[in-house]
Amino acid sequence: MKSIFIVLSVVLSLLILSVGISAAPPAPTDSDNDGILDVDDLCMNTESGDVVNSDGCSVVQICSENLRNHGEYVSCVSHTSKYFLLQGLITKDERKNLITEAAKSDIGK
Repeated sequence: MKSIFIVLSVVLSLLILSVGISAAPPAPTDSDNDGILDVDDLCMNTESGDVVNSDGCSVVQICSENLRNHGEYVSCVSHTSKYFLLQGLITKDERKNLITEAAKSDIGK
């Protein structure tokens, strides 16, 4: 009986070792280098240097979806950049530049 217990203990130990040994989980990644980990990033492929919110989305990414026209895009940039300003993510000058560039862009045309 004692030998069966020893054999079962050895087998159980080997099973635990074979199942329990695994590679360390992969390190969290930030593929677009926007400061938001991929697991939390709702807007992948952010342009390098773009300021993003806590969801990993830039003003342009937020405003480029589901547009009806260019005016809607410029309006969205104006409103969204105001939110970014109030959150301390951008300065007044950066907001002004975002709106100017939106007005000059072809997005929504």
